[in-house]
Amino acid sequence: MTTEERDARLTAYALNDPGLSAADRQEVESTLTADPAVRRAVEETRALAQLLTTGLAAEQAALPAETPVTIPSSVTSKPKRRGWKMYATAAAVMVAVCGGLYVTYDRFTGRKVSRVAMSVQDRSAQESEWQPNVGRELRFGHLEATGRRPMTELELSQSSPQPIHPPGLVTSLDVLNDKQKPAAGFGGYPGGAPREGAATPAARTTTAGRGGMSRHDSMSIPGERAPEGFAAGIPQQPPPRTDIEALPSPGMLYDRYPALAENNFVAVAGQDALSTFGVDVDTASYAIVRKYLTMGQMPPANAVRLEELVNYFRYQDKPPEGDDPFAVTVELAECPWQPKHRLARIGVKAKPIANDKRPPSNLVFLVDVSGSMNEPAKLPLVKASLRMLVNQLGENDRVAMVVYAGAAGLVLDSTPAVKKDPILAAIDRLQAGGSTNGAGGIQQAYAVAAANFIKGGTNRVILCTDGDWNVGTTSTDALVKMIEEKRTTGVFLSVFGFGMGNLRDEMMVRLAGKGNGNYGYIDSLREANKALVEQLGGTLVTVAKDVKIQVEFNPAKVGAYRLLGYEKRILAAKDFHDDKKDAGEMGAGHVVTALYELVPAGAAMPGGAKPDGLRYQPDPAPRPAATGKLAKESFVVKMRHKKPDADVSTYRELPVTDPGRGYAEASEGFRFAAAVASFAMLLRDSRYKGDSSFALVLELAEAAKKHDPGKYREEFVELVKKAKTISGRP
Repeated sequence: MTTEERDARLTAYALNDPGLSAADRQEVESTLTADPAVRRAVEETRALAQLLTTGLAAEQAALPAETPVTIPSSVTSKPKRRGWKMYATAAAVMVAVCGGLYVTYDRFTGRKVSRVAMSVQDRSAQESEWQPNVGRELRFGHLEATGRRPMTELELSQSSPQPIHPPGLVTSLDVLNDKQKPAAGFGGYPGGAPREGAATPAARTTTAGRGGMSRHDSMSIPGERAPEGFAAGIPQQPPPRTDIEALPSPGMLYDRYPALAENNFVAVAGQDALSTFGVDVDTASYAIVRKYLTMGQMPPANAVRLEELVNYFRYQDKPPEGDDPFAVTVELAECPWQPKHRLARIGVKAKPIANDKRPPSNLVFLVDVSGSMNEPAKLPLVKASLRMLVNQLGENDRVAMVVYAGAAGLVLDSTPAVKKDPILAAIDRLQAGGSTNGAGGIQQAYAVAAANFIKGGTNRVILCTDGDWNVGTTSTDALVKMIEEKRTTGVFLSVFGFGMGNLRDEMMVRLAGKGNGNYGYIDSLREANKALVEQLGGTLVTVAKDVKIQVEFNPAKVGAYRLLGYEKRILAAKDFHDDKKDAGEMGAGHVVTALYELVPAGAAMPGGAKPDGLRYQPDPAPRPAATGKLAKESFVVKMRHKKPDADVSTYRELPVTDPGRGYAEASEGFRFAAAVASFAMLLRDSRYKGDSSFALVLELAEAAKKHDPGKYREEFVELVKKAKTISGRP
């Protein structure tokens, strides 16, 4: 039986087709008993069919007389046996009619396309923002995230001479799409399709509103070209539908990103003169942004974490000397997007380590093999990435592998890495299917790591997932608590995200942070090579944990400051001296960059009390105000860190004086970091972007990419050009 026949038979069963034979029905029921994932799919098909059928009559009545729609009898009455393909067609038409169809024009080619607008339950929460999936397919008659990158109309026309329809949306949609002209009041326009020459709202993202949750999804099918003079862009989305608010399983349809409110300017007065945060070596956000731009879409604002974009690149800071685990470099110069302000860059570079000098490692691969991973950009890419990593391991390394779907299981016991054949064979055998019990997998992976613990070595769980967990412990808070307990064993956690469509980014950010590890997003083999080959030492070997930075500003020199990014790593001032307070970790060779935009002293900013213990401000009595050398300092950088196996931190500090350099006098690393930060502010549409523009970012980056191992800065320039084109902004 083909996959199409199987899916159609399940759909027929879900729709209670009397033409389904007793033998077929018995076979389907056996499948449902054995496979919970299929059983849920059938249940969702029934729910969606009932939901759409309920709204069908009203939607049909609302259509103009000149826009006839033929609904297969299988939707509204007992169907006759007409072959399996009818059910995919019927379900597609139900989605098209009840979801709301409207016509728009592709911004790349000007061709007319049709879009299906689906309204889903609003599931925004304080800790996360739900973003629409970038692709859909109709499977068993219900919507399910595909995670595959949707092709632009331009790519479709280049890749095939024939129109390519989304999977499951067969030619029945053509009746509504290319062969019918939308009439007044239909679809996405109050008065029908846009008039010739009419401008459309500026394009920002195909499926997600910027800075907020879009409640619509769209699928496009190639059609005819737009009228002459039509301004390319994305038209206004239709209003939310209220009759299908209870669409089943909305969690399957969304990427989720942490809701981050960007840092504001803070007046240098009282305790507010202190800025405290934990370092962050995560780089996932840059790869996610790249994925969106490569797809021809602007990324959701909350997917853009400024520090992760900046820290994706390596800078030529001086390495540490002697036994120091890292060195600190500070530089100040003119701020390019706000010339009246100063920009400070704090660079922290960890000691690199050669691959043959790494301590022995005890690694446990924890691989999500649930049904949601059954896509080219997910499990197949996971397998290719892990093969790359295994080929870098040597005689002092061991590898085990735990997988999880509906349940967790050990598929490879701890094996010396020199025995590559059984390890690679175990990776090759991985297949996706079933629900997702991520918590059960984590429990077992940590147990395996503990059983093979190497004292003085690297003990790490490497999690590869899209984070779409729906069985067992699924609450992010509960999972984080579990990870916090596990890290006390000395086993650290690295998290790598794969795919799009139901990416639980907000969960993975927190798990990696609390697991004393890092979070990366792998969207290609090139990114896998960067994370698991080029930066193997940083990924595997932790040189310092709970690394905290506290900057104290001198109000005589700095009137206000703003930390760019690190919103998810902010700490209270008192946490800096509390060794029990968790902070960020640094791996061998990692470079962390933090940027502060500084307002010179004299600006009218709100003040506050002057507490005890500050370097530059006097106590009520008897400490005098800063004089002499202290009075000339702009700020002091204080740092605390622990050795990987220590519980007590080490303290250091570095006073900084502003030499008054212009932007052109700054180092290449400073200038490139400024360009990346400016780009991130544009993507977030930051209120503090000042004079930033894509043209300015291109100018800054082009002049600062001489040092470019791996050609990553060159790639950045190309991404800026894409964003400039997609956004339509200078």
